[in-house]
Amino acid sequence: MPPDHNPVKPKFQLPKNACDAHCHVFGPANVFPYHPTASYNPPDAGKEKLKALHDYIGIDRAVIVQASCHGPDNRAMLDAIAWSGGRWKGVCIANNSFTEEDFEALDKGGVKGVRFNFVKHLGGAPDLTEMKSVLDKVKPLGWHLVIHVNAEDLIEYENFFF
Repeated sequence: MPPDHNPVKPKFQLPKNACDAHCHVFGPANVFPYHPTASYNPPDAGKEKLKALHDYIGIDRAVIVQASCHGPDNRAMLDAIAWSGGRWKGVCIANNSFTEEDFEALDKGGVKGVRFNFVKHLGGAPDLTEMKSVLDKVKPLGWHLVIHVNAEDLIEYENFFF
């Protein structure tokens, strides 16, 4: 669905330093193109629109989770984090082509986690061997892991997750 251009302002005032723990930036596509295999191409909703929404509803901080439509090209997210003046952090999408140096650069850029999509409408499960390799590379950085999985699929991956 496209962004809601008429968001409802909360009736209560959010506390100072309220954090949006999972949000996305999309494009702008002419600067940060969508991945060629993306299952969707949303309308542009870049860093300025996200900040305007947060200002309107009273959010001070955010965790930008790399949108699957951008794939492992994390530039839009990194650009938004740098632009935020330290108020935003990120969760990237990565694959086995990323080196330890790539992850160190992402970490310095404000990324503190990695995301893997398992949901079928976003392409299904990643290669689990590749995922383990990525996790081995980010573990020394102390990052967290975001797994996007449908509840009914948890049993299928129980041995891997637990």
